Amino acid sequence: MTIEHTWKPVTLLLVEYPVGDHLGLALAWLSFFPIFFIIGCLSIVLLRRDLHTITFLAGIFLNEGINLIIKKYLKHPRPVMDPGRYKLSSYGMPSDHAQATSFIVTYLCLFVLLRLYRNASLLEDLWKYILCCCLVGIGGGVAFSRVYLGYHTWSQVGCGSLLGVLAGLAWFLLVHWHLSNYFSLLANSPIGNQLLLRDCSTIPNVLYFEYVHIKKESTHRQRRKGSC
Repeated sequence: MTIEHTWKPVTLLLVEYPVGDHLGLALAWLSFFPIFFIIGCLSIVLLRRDLHTITFLAGIFLNEGINLIIKKYLKHPRPVMDPGRYKLSSYGMPSDHAQATSFIVTYLCLFVLLRLYRNASLLEDLWKYILCCCLVGIGGGVAFSRVYLGYHTWSQVGCGSLLGVLAGLAWFLLVHWHLSNYFSLLANSPIGNQLLLRDCSTIPNVLYFEYVHIKKESTHRQRRKGSC
């Protein structure tokens, strides 16, 4: 006896674009930015256990939860798609891609400009402004892709982007002024020691700090090995 099943695709990574449209193909891949970024953050959390990264990732998920609640409350439909395309069952207002990307971009720009170490001259800090411009460009590209590919209207994308910026700003201020004060306490707690959590918020240049100490430790171990 054959059992009839109703099939449904996993729409998380479902993005359609017109065949032969190279711009549409590029925008389709660009629209995956928030998903790839979240996967990258999860990898960093598993490998480094840094509390600031964990808090940042928690903010991204909280922002996504807010988006889902607003969508279910407003129940605003997506734009009418061409016949033959897969129709998404979720609502369109606000755009979750635009909101997630705007949250990420806003938080990262504030972190780079206000929390990272500052060099002696403006020229040495030029890379920060270039990075922020690139992030803003990515945010605009993701928002544009959702309209170009027919998944959202401009109002849905605009609403999502505005909510993402406000949420990113609010979360950064909360972490910067309040939550980061408890990072050291949590890192030194019994559960923090068990999970190997660490607080890097007081280290101005983590990359350089790790480079120096790992190199020093590696040299020390090589000398001990050679003396045996």
